[in-house]
Amino acid sequence: MIAQTLTDTDRPMQKCSRCKCVKLLELFSIRKNTGKHLKTCMKCREKHKCNQCDAKFGDKSKLNRHIKSVHDKIRDRECNQCDAKFSDKEALRRHIKCVHDKIRDHECNQCDAKCASKSELKRHIDSVHNNIRDHECNQCDYKCHNKYDLAKHIKRVHDKIREHECKQCDSKFYTDKELKDHIKRVHDKIRDIHCEQCDYKCSSIANIYQHIKAVHDKIKDNECEQCDYKCVRKADLLTHIKAVHTNIRDHECNQCDYKCITKSQLRRHLLVCTGGRQGSAGECKIMDLLDDMRIDYLYDRSSEIKGDKNRRLRWDFQVSYMGKRIGFIEYDGRQHFTPVAFGKTGAERKELAAANFEVVKRYDQLKDEYCKKNNISLLRIPYTNFKLIDEIVVKWIIDNSDWGIEYEKLEEFTQE
Repeated sequence: MIAQTLTDTDRPMQKCSRCKCVKLLELFSIRKNTGKHLKTCMKCREKHKCNQCDAKFGDKSKLNRHIKSVHDKIRDRECNQCDAKFSDKEALRRHIKCVHDKIRDHECNQCDAKCASKSELKRHIDSVHNNIRDHECNQCDYKCHNKYDLAKHIKRVHDKIREHECKQCDSKFYTDKELKDHIKRVHDKIRDIHCEQCDYKCSSIANIYQHIKAVHDKIKDNECEQCDYKCVRKADLLTHIKAVHTNIRDHECNQCDYKCITKSQLRRHLLVCTGGRQGSAGECKIMDLLDDMRIDYLYDRSSEIKGDKNRRLRWDFQVSYMGKRIGFIEYDGRQHFTPVAFGKTGAERKELAAANFEVVKRYDQLKDEYCKKNNISLLRIPYTNFKLIDEIVVKWIIDNSDWGIEYEKLEEFTQE
């Protein structure tokens, strides 16, 4: 028992583990997640105060580490296996253990999560299971479980400070790490992080963690407090809350009065607004839905199937989620069901329409046989089901992946 009564009075006492003095128990702070008193008294824990912020520490070495890493931003400990740099050797040790040695030996006893350190496990339990949100934003209703997330929230949402600019494009970022990840992913197109359990490749450690968490460990520990929605990524949860519960449309078109929920919706609208978008109405609707669901896809993608003149056939959509392929989507227009020759007239039109129709049917059959032979899910949506696209695609994705939104909660989510 931490709080041991050392006197016969009604006021319990405790011995400080640092200064060794016996003091009133009320002079010891209470740990928020357990409700138990700390072993070190408040005076000892706040002996050394930072002169650049409100941080307080029990010994000078911790204060010096704080100033070095937080204020001076000195990163003089380099990893010999990658470009990562840290301010102290303990942080470097944790990085090597977690990233390169891939040791995650701290298991949560309430779920299947595994963490690389006790502190990471504690943060997981506090935020996911105990649902501790004791850091509140003074400018909105945002709450989180640590001061670092709160500082990031203020910088991103309220101050909107993007001080790191890409020299190769107009993109700006909140942190230097985000800028480096952008250059590596977008401009250098480097995919050097490999999943050891499958063929998935990506450009960042964060993405590989999300992939393993979603695809292999099947952990969805970001829960909505207002409904039963669960997801892998915190960003997906924030988008869900914004779209479904608060309906905040803070992205505006500078060409018209259009407002939407996400940047991807605005980018798609601008293509329409400025006349630069390609694809049929059905294909555009499928794109909108997949983007809103945060489902990865490749549009008009070349396949391994060869048609006339040894030309490769193309898929309308090659669909995947968290690095794992779901299958293919084909939106079948009128030309898949009846002879159609666009832009032709008279006898020439009929002859060309009939020839094209035979080719389309043959190509559709080749695609069907390919998917059946390779056990790949193929979703065909006829143009007559245009109004049912959302329902059909959502059901197909739920049936063939670990994606977990219920369609009933998606009605507002997919509206623009």
